[in-house]
Amino acid sequence: MEELDGDDDRLGQRRNLIGMSAALWSRHGEHEVLRGCWKALSGAPSVDYNLLVCHSSDPDAVKRSVDAVAAAHCQAEIVLAGPGLANAQILSDAGWVCIGTAPIMVLEGIGARTFVSDPEVSIAGPEDLPGVWDKMGQTFGVDSSLARVAIPEDVFDTQGQNVWKLSVEREIRACVATVVVGKSVMIWSMATLPQWQHRGYGRRLLTTALMQSAGQGVTESILYASPAGEPLYRSLGYQTTEYWQMWSRPRWVLGRT
Repeated sequence: MEELDGDDDRLGQRRNLIGMSAALWSRHGEHEVLRGCWKALSGAPSVDYNLLVCHSSDPDAVKRSVDAVAAAHCQAEIVLAGPGLANAQILSDAGWVCIGTAPIMVLEGIGARTFVSDPEVSIAGPEDLPGVWDKMGQTFGVDSSLARVAIPEDVFDTQGQNVWKLSVEREIRACVATVVVGKSVMIWSMATLPQWQHRGYGRRLLTTALMQSAGQGVTESILYASPAGEPLYRSLGYQTTEYWQMWSRPRWVLGRT
């Protein structure tokens, strides 16, 4: 992963921190983080795990992203953020369509929060991964192969990457992956089994992960929120910093919910 190359804008840095953390699920494909844009291609047959984010006003960044998707022969999303939103016409002219927006949310001052460590939350180990993949598949309605992309088998080989689980009676009911880059922790693949949702499991899981991360020097959390997860994050104090605009090819997202 590359350093943030001279990007002195805090919002721009946070955009690239998300990109750096996307190595969690893309490092066996194509992963590159540059000033004003980043690429995280896993090669999986899902637009959710092939992302290219353009937050520069330079139109060539979008053109290069379109070319990169064509060269990789994968289904993908190209995301426009900040100054990059000015280049939407380039994607439209190339046959891409806007498929929605997603909020980028930040929680600052984690160490000052009154979060409580939950005894039923712990860091998962390699032996827990089959259960984690199963719970992710049930939660997101995906098969096990895609769950293994989201949280790869070698997740624990990279410093700063963790998987957290909340278990009741030896059953995993919620799980989440975290990636620490510098003093920021990014949240990926937050999942609570459908039959156990709206019972506080997600809150207990995330607050414990955040509190323990703060103990390691982390000061903020950044995430790319889903509509389902946004109310939880907001209730914990996360603030929306901006909305990212997502683009893809119609044939790749036809019938997507």
